[in-house]
Amino acid sequence: IQQEKEVYLVESIGDMLALWEAGTRNTIVTFGLAITPKIKQILIVIDPKKIYVSFNNDANQAGNVAAKKAYDNLRRQFDAPQLEIKLPPKNDFGCMTKQEILIWKNQIKK
Repeated sequence: IQQEKEVYLVESIGDMLALWEAGTRNTIVTFGLAITPKIKQILIVIDPKKIYVSFNNDANQAGNVAAKKAYDNLRRQFDAPQLEIKLPPKNDFGCMTKQEILIWKNQIKK
């Protein structure tokens, strides 16, 4: 994370493992749909240039709604250009192939 100066916030260990298998190791698992004070503290210390809120893209919209709340929560400590909501195109990263994750990542970098 410190080397990349950007971080992906994901809901679960499964999401993190899928990203790791695709070569993306700069992740933090939130273990749910909220940004805890400890996660905020870690992010403040790391001071990334970019924070991607990448919760699940659930059919019931739970991850989508939580991503917006997380974004609003983080806006208290970080500038808007540092934050971006980037949900996976499928339900979650575990449902995606390595190639799909790489395509997704390349698209958000543009």
